Amino acid sequence: MQIWGGSSDKWAAFVCVFVSHRAAAACDLHEEPEAHTYARAKACEAMLLDGELARFRAHAPSGVDIDAYVRRALAKHRFRLPHRDRFPELLGKLGLNRTAVEIGVREGHWSRMFLGRWRGRAYHGVDPLLLSADLERYRTLMPEVHAYGVETIAALENDPRWHFHHGLDHKFVDAFSDGSLDFVYIDSAHNYRDVTDTFDRWWPKLRPGGIIAGHDYCVGRSKGREEGVGEWPRPDIAPELAAARVPTCGVYACIVGEFCYPKDKKRRGQEKIGFSGVALAAREAVARRGSRLQFTGEGGVVGNPSTAAGKPLCDSNGVRGFPTIKYGDPSDLQAYEGGRDEKALKKFAEEKLVPMCSVKNIDLCSADKKAELEKYMALDTEELTKLITAQEDELKQIEEEFKKSVEGLQKLYEGYTKDKEEKMAKLKDGGLGLMKSVKASRKGASKDEL
Repeated sequence: MQIWGGSSDKWAAFVCVFVSHRAAAACDLHEEPEAHTYARAKACEAMLLDGELARFRAHAPSGVDIDAYVRRALAKHRFRLPHRDRFPELLGKLGLNRTAVEIGVREGHWSRMFLGRWRGRAYHGVDPLLLSADLERYRTLMPEVHAYGVETIAALENDPRWHFHHGLDHKFVDAFSDGSLDFVYIDSAHNYRDVTDTFDRWWPKLRPGGIIAGHDYCVGRSKGREEGVGEWPRPDIAPELAAARVPTCGVYACIVGEFCYPKDKKRRGQEKIGFSGVALAAREAVARRGSRLQFTGEGGVVGNPSTAAGKPLCDSNGVRGFPTIKYGDPSDLQAYEGGRDEKALKKFAEEKLVPMCSVKNIDLCSADKKAELEKYMALDTEELTKLITAQEDELKQIEEEFKKSVEGLQKLYEGYTKDKEEKMAKLKDGGLGLMKSVKASRKGASKDEL
């Protein structure tokens, strides 16, 4: 795989509720009662991020600034950021640790998360509403939301890097010099016109290698489930967004380990509103500047899958439960069998999540693997299908034999357990319990005499 610098060295990323299952591995989990499930999801995300960065760094020529090289490469080549909450970590690893701006902070919850994970100098939040705008209303209606809001505001106000700008973003944009910002996150009005204008205002403020990102790059299932239709530049933009494979917005779900509003708990599983205007504005704005639009997700350990689009891929690769980690070429994903702690995952990412021998990367193959690959490439599709089917049938047979062996062991175990319990019950009923009670009574009597 070759990596080239682009005509623009700024990277544009928009966040949606979709997690691409064509990533090197999937960290999208289902809700489980065990608290460690959330920790495993976060460790999986860290592994993926390190693996992607290692993949890009591997192509940097000797003697160059590797971080600067990766920042330029991100503007032209696909980068799989596993979750939007990994932006702070990505910025740190790329040396983008000076100034960030979030436009549309609402009650400041994402800002609080970001500052907790980022080591940058200054974080500016912009919003026409004060963070406390709805707190009094929440006090009696939703006390848990009120408590979390008070906690969030306190955390932000106690962080010297936090700067809040009360008003619309166009009033403050000129306070920042061109080329001065490491990161801009757009989460304000969700319609075509406003996203286009906001993007155009803030793009010049990014430094070379900086990242501009935004929220809700996704579409509804139908026009009736869309926000901001009146701002669309054309009557029907659905076909072009479908052709561009913009994902649907999915369903409402609460993320384990994160605060969830009562309204989201109530509408859990319901289809989300779409933002086709946002998606189109993002695509057009990035294309005008010769950069590459990337997208990540905001799912996590949820009660429902974040998207049904990945189910066929999971099914075809033997994923039957969650969490399951697979890696490698999407057409031939391999099971990860290593440790789940951060140290083990990081070591695996550094050593294994690199370009691998495949049809697209034949230059990475050993002589033996290359000869084997060329042999298969010479076969027609029918012959190849027969060979694949034969080996898959053999794998199924091995799996069936294993299951039968395990079932036999289970029956033996159950038999031994039953025999043990019967013998123990017989002993206890045969006087063991009574003897113990007599002995205990004598100890009590001795103490009374003293």
